[in-house]
Amino acid sequence: MTAWGRVLVADEVSIGSPTRVVQLRREARGCLSYLLVSGGEALAVDPAPGIEPYVEEATARSARITRVFDTHVHADHISGARSLADATGARLHLSSGAIA
Repeated sequence: MTAWGRVLVADEVSIGSPTRVVQLRREARGCLSYLLVSGGEALAVDPAPGIEPYVEEATARSARITRVFDTHVHADHISGARSLADATGARLHLSSGAIA
């Protein structure tokens, strides 16, 4: 069951724009995160702890993750924002509640 909790399913979402949006669903938890890709750069929003899928999705779209956003403190799971920012050298953006 531990492995099931780490499964992320990625689907590209059409928004009628050159910016590509990839929704990553953590099926076991019902959590959503996103990767937005444009001009060779990507930003991750609310990444789960298993950061490999974000790096793989960005690489598949010829992009480098340059920013990571954590929109709120997650009471239901651990965030992967700091790990992803550290691994990619991306700038980390946190909500005021997560900075303390």
